Parts: sequence; structure tokens; C-alpha cells
Amino acid sequence: MKIANGSLFAAELRADDGQTLRFDALRCALAARLDGRPTATLHVHEYYDGRVREVDDSIVFALGSDVMGPMGSDLVPVAKAQMTKFAADHGAKRFVLLREIDTAILTQIP
Repeated sequence: MKIANGSLFAAELRADDGQTLRFDALRCALAARLDGRPTATLHVHEYYDGRVREVDDSIVFALGSDVMGPMGSDLVPVAKAQMTKFAADHGAKRFVLLREIDTAILTQIP
């Protein structure tokens, strides 16, 4: 799938060797990270401000919300400070940190 310029759903994996891989959907980047690039840093657009951020513990991922990515349901990166607002606005059922995301969580996304 072609990555649209300026897409707020695009994500990047940046490896220590300088290689950057771009993805059209966060779940694709997460799957690639789990499948051989566990040390690559993940860069996402935070949902409310749209800024690109390197994922750390200040970013959580919403599961089960009504926000749809280019490939349908997906995890949504949200600043921790915005969790309550996002849950109220979009019905998120759960929030997880990057280190908690595994293959089981990715397979729960319809």
C-alpha cells in the first residue's frame, strides 16, 4: 500500500544502522518490530497534536476505539495525559505501552 504524504497513521522504525522503514499503518510497523527489529525505535504521530514522536512511556496505544486507520481497526498512539479524553471521545477499551505489545495483542485487532 502506498504511504500517503502527511498521513497521521504512518509510522517509522529507525534502526541503529540508520535504516528507516516506513509503514502505512501502525500495526504493520509493530508486526515488523516484533518480527526481527526489536531494537528499532518506533516513531508515530500522536493522535491529538499530530506531532511525530519517538515512542517512550509518555505514549500509550489505544485498543478497541472507533478510530480507523487506512487498513481499518488499529492501535492509536495517544499521549498518556490524553488517555481519559481519548477513551471518552472514542470508546477505547484498553491502553497499552509499547513494551506490552506482542503478537497476541496484534491478532486481537480485527
